[in-house]
Amino acid sequence: MDIGYNLPWFPAWGIKFESPIENLQKIISRFNKIRPNNRWSLVCYDAIASDFHLWSTWISVVTREVNGTMIAKSVDVEFLRVMSGNHQISKAFEISGLTKGDRNAWIVSIPKLSEQVNTKFGHISRNSYLDLDEISTELIHRLGASLLPKRPLPSTSGLERIVIGMNNLNFSSEQKEELLIGAMVLTDL
Repeated sequence: MDIGYNLPWFPAWGIKFESPIENLQKIISRFNKIRPNNRWSLVCYDAIASDFHLWSTWISVVTREVNGTMIAKSVDVEFLRVMSGNHQISKAFEISGLTKGDRNAWIVSIPKLSEQVNTKFGHISRNSYLDLDEISTELIHRLGASLLPKRPLPSTSGLERIVIGMNNLNFSSEQKEELLIGAMVLTDL
C-alpha cells in the first residue's frame, strides 16, 4: 500500500462529470482532441486502487515501451490494457475504460522515462503531479467536469470490474489493492 512507500502522487486527477455519461464516444472523442498527446488517458474511476497501483502499472508499461514489447500501438492504450489485468485490448477497455453511466473518472498522464522519473521508486520526481497541474486543470474544464479532491482508493467495484472470481468481496482496503495490483502483474502471464 502507498503508506509504506512514500511515493509521490502519480499524475492522476479524479474528475466528476456534470451528469452520468450518456454518449461515451462524444466524451472520448472530445478528450482525444484536447489532450496534449497520447500519454494522457481517461481511466475508469474504480479501476485504480492507489498511487502505488498507478506507479506499478507505469513501470510495466514504460519497460515494455523501451523494450519494444507493447501489445497496443500507443502508450495510453497499453496503460489501460496493463491496468485492466487483461491481455485483450477490447476487454481492457471494458475493464479500465469509461462506460456509459459513469459519473467519475481519472485523467492520467503517463510520464516518460527521464532523469527525473525512472523505474526506481526512490528516484521519482516529487513534481510529477504538480508540473502538470495547469494542463490537467484545462483538460478538466474543457471536458465540462470538476476536480474531485481525492486520491485513488481500492474499491469493491474495481474488483468486480476485473472479475475477481470470489463470492465474498468483503476484503480490507489493503487486500483490494493487492488483488488489483496482482491482476495487473499477471496481465501477460
